Amino acid sequence: MRESTLIAKSSIRRASPQLRLRTGLAWGIAVAVDAWLVWLKWWCLPNTIREIIRMFPETAFLHDPAMLWQFVAASCLQVVVIASLYLTVARIPARWVP
Repeated sequence: MRESTLIAKSSIRRASPQLRLRTGLAWGIAVAVDAWLVWLKWWCLPNTIREIIRMFPETAFLHDPAMLWQFVAASCLQVVVIASLYLTVARIPARWVP
């Protein structure tokens, strides 16, 4: 029983740098996607809403609700994408990581 415990501990120590690399890769991708979503949330979507209101002035009363819901939708998307990317990249087999 003690021998199997030693083997398990030594294999964990050997796999540790690969695990750190995979975790770092997952966080790097998650931060890059998060930066893109922040740009989308704070610049692209509000400009799109303003442009639509400029083209169709009768929809001006929808400006405030549209701004609120685009922010909420983009925030939810941010959480889902970051969690999904982190979980996906963290599960990449060690042999695929350079």
